[in-house]
Amino acid sequence: WVGVVVGGFQVKAGRNLEDAVAGTLSVALKMKDLRPETIRLRQKVVDDAGLIGPAGRSYEYDIFATNGGTCVFEVKATPDHEDVDRFADKCELVSKKAGGAGVRRVMVSLAKTPELREYCRGRGIELA
Repeated sequence: WVGVVVGGFQVKAGRNLEDAVAGTLSVALKMKDLRPETIRLRQKVVDDAGLIGPAGRSYEYDIFATNGGTCVFEVKATPDHEDVDRFADKCELVSKKAGGAGVRRVMVSLAKTPELREYCRGRGIELA
């Protein structure tokens, strides 16, 4: 019984992980001039002025950078509104640190409910 239940969970989790990876790839493949060396994971940005939290706190983000633009992305299995808000704040900080340049904001998630999609849209975030 345990083998059947755990095995079923692993299959479902594997499929969900594949969906998340496919979402990331679909965004990446639409970006022109994307090269592997322009993808940087777990970058740190320091909020020197305290724009989104205490001054001096650092935040982690992942980024695709191309000649055609910059994309900050976050992968969350099942994000809630607070996760979306925190990601939007980090994107604002990254944009300000980049001289006010606009950044494309993408949240990759397994949970793409209509409510979450609408909330992300309202915060300027694509849900992939």
